[in-house]
Amino acid sequence: MIKDTPLIEAVDQKNYHIIKKLLKIKSIEVNYNGLYHYLPLYCAIKNNSIYITKILLNHPDIIVNYPPPATFCSSLLSLSIECGFEDIFYLLIKHPNIDPNGKVPMSHHSLSPLYFATICNYSEIVQTLLSNPTIDINIKDRLFGLIFW
Repeated sequence: MIKDTPLIEAVDQKNYHIIKKLLKIKSIEVNYNGLYHYLPLYCAIKNNSIYITKILLNHPDIIVNYPPPATFCSSLLSLSIECGFEDIFYLLIKHPNIDPNGKVPMSHHSLSPLYFATICNYSEIVQTLLSNPTIDINIKDRLFGLIFW
């Protein structure tokens, strides 16, 4: 993975001490969209780094509703489901700014968190999503349909 900031490198290396030091700096670009759109939070989720995900989610400037790069996921929440990282899903869904629908531009070919959880047969995650008052149960598959799977 190409890492073009010290924060992205530290997240990828799971170096908690450096991450904490970097995040204390006011000018840190915690949502820096790198060369291949690898945000620090994306790297933490992709690496199943629960502790680092917690650290990043506690940063006041973190953007939690960003579409991940080069996946069929509509959001980082969908990515956590696709990867089977339930602990990270539950961290993300509790964030006050999370969009449980994972809305992205219609041109972005992707699947919503609810759609991914249904495809993956994660009934507890489906129930958690359905309990959210803002969930769109009629959200459309913006990819290929179930025949693709």
